[in-house]
Amino acid sequence: MWPDAGGGLGFAYAAIVFIFGVIPLADWLASRGASERTGAIAVRPVSEMIIVALSLPLQIGNIFFFAWYLTTHDLHGYEAAALLFIAGIFSALYAQNPAHEMIHHRQRLERVIGILLFSTSLYSGAKLAHVHSHHLLVATDRDPTSAKYGQSLYSFLPKAIAVNLFGWWGRKGEGAVKTPLYQRRIVWENVFGYAMSAVWATLIFVFFGTAGLVFFLLQSMIGILVLEMMNYIGHYGLERRVDAAGHMEPVNASHAWDCNLPFSNLVLISVQKHADHHVNPNKPYGELQCLQRSPRLPLSYPLLFLLTLTPGLWRRVIHPRLDAYRAAHGIAQRTGTHSSTPVELSFASPELDFGPCDPARWNGGSVVRSHFWNTMSSLLPNIEFCAIRSLMPLAPQVHDAKLQGEVRQFCDQEANHGTVHSRFNRERLHLAYPGLVKLEEWERDVFSWFSRVLPRNLFLALFVAVEHWTAAFAQYGLKHIGHWFPNCDPTMLKLWEWHAVEELAHKSVCFDIYRYLGGRYLGQVVGMFLLLATVMLPGIVLRMAYLLWRDAQLLKPGTYFSLLNYLLGWHGIFTRTTLDFLSFFNPFYKPWNVDSLPLINAYLAKEGNPPVLIRA
Repeated sequence: MWPDAGGGLGFAYAAIVFIFGVIPLADWLASRGASERTGAIAVRPVSEMIIVALSLPLQIGNIFFFAWYLTTHDLHGYEAAALLFIAGIFSALYAQNPAHEMIHHRQRLERVIGILLFSTSLYSGAKLAHVHSHHLLVATDRDPTSAKYGQSLYSFLPKAIAVNLFGWWGRKGEGAVKTPLYQRRIVWENVFGYAMSAVWATLIFVFFGTAGLVFFLLQSMIGILVLEMMNYIGHYGLERRVDAAGHMEPVNASHAWDCNLPFSNLVLISVQKHADHHVNPNKPYGELQCLQRSPRLPLSYPLLFLLTLTPGLWRRVIHPRLDAYRAAHGIAQRTGTHSSTPVELSFASPELDFGPCDPARWNGGSVVRSHFWNTMSSLLPNIEFCAIRSLMPLAPQVHDAKLQGEVRQFCDQEANHGTVHSRFNRERLHLAYPGLVKLEEWERDVFSWFSRVLPRNLFLALFVAVEHWTAAFAQYGLKHIGHWFPNCDPTMLKLWEWHAVEELAHKSVCFDIYRYLGGRYLGQVVGMFLLLATVMLPGIVLRMAYLLWRDAQLLKPGTYFSLLNYLLGWHGIFTRTTLDFLSFFNPFYKPWNVDSLPLINAYLAKEGNPPVLIRA
């Protein structure tokens, strides 16, 4: 198993199997039929001395051994990756984990050893941020190293890593330290830690060259990620009360997750007994116990690491347990909903009589303008009803009460839109343009096929894309309705105004569900291109050509002049919505980055209704 001169990574593979297979299995077997122990595991005082005495030399040996092994053995790419992975895991578990304890010790030497351990993975700032920030602000919105309810690991990591690397240099505001920056001890601790990181990096470069240095940096990065995954798990969704004056309730057992699994606690030096660590930060790990009122994690940390990589699966496992814990202890959820919708999704449906409407000239007497929106009326119901069939089965999987309610309200609104547009299509469009029926049937078949062959999140991304597309139209259309609907039939104007205002109100629901279930930026972008290429652009072009052909307008030059002006003129539909549409491709895109509340309230005021209710 031990490496020989020709390679062989049995030791690395065995370590991976041990951490992610043997330990969880042993924990599961030990927990079957055993009553939970809330007392401390008997650990002899000498074990604490061994941790202090051996952790630093073992970690220094670890970083130099792996750099040596990489540069002196002929490894395949996958072997180098396995070596890198286990080296990073060791740095997190057996350097940063002991450091996490020792920085709380009262003896200065042990605190210095803690800083040195952090320095071996380029993370010395974690000592200051952990002691002077995290323990003070834990489980509040002000702590970037406490994960919020519904927050994904990928959203959590950037701020958590930033604050631990270089983001905390002393208190600000009231109570701030008045001494100059260069005289503060915490600053010199940071300087010392990162200077030692430079020493380790220099020594590895001198002995093992560029490859060894790059390996050391990547190994440190993996160690940092693993440590922050532990932080993410340790406080996920837990909240402290903060009053109006900013005073926080004292830290108690409900502000950190515990996991009383014996083998994990043995390997991780009882770090999983996290609530007691925060209530009694200076207590040695060997004396920590699982507190009776603390929430319990369902699995050992190695398996939870893997779960956090898939946000949808992580929430499916952890949210029911968290919700049950809150209900059992009478704890109300204060913040952290995954919803970004700021308004109540409750609007009155208008009474509409399409009898007097001329389907070819209802929009200011223009065939082009009328048929552009007739195209939308024929196209949208299939998308809306498909969205309902896709989202409703997902509602029970959403353990966020606000977001779950919005899914149902969204589906109600889309059902109303689809029903009203289908009635207009049936009463006015299909009679004059029967070919639309065939196009609509074809699109239903396309969506049915998509629902069977596309992964769930990619299928949802189609609706994220279409909701952005319709919201972009609605934003400008409501604000400058006279540009797109001049001298419009009153009934049709009322239809499109009502549809637009509800599109703006619920524009983030599909996006929120998509992100809640683990959807990522790349899938969102692929969904938009897939929607445009297979549904929207073909559907619009085919319908417009058919409608204009039926009215004998397809071959007239004036038709194309009017169409280009309506789409690309100064107030053209594409001219005025392109920038908003392109915002979808911004990695930091969120639907409510464009504020639609003034337009929604203006519509309600015109209809004689009170302003929209703002949701907390």
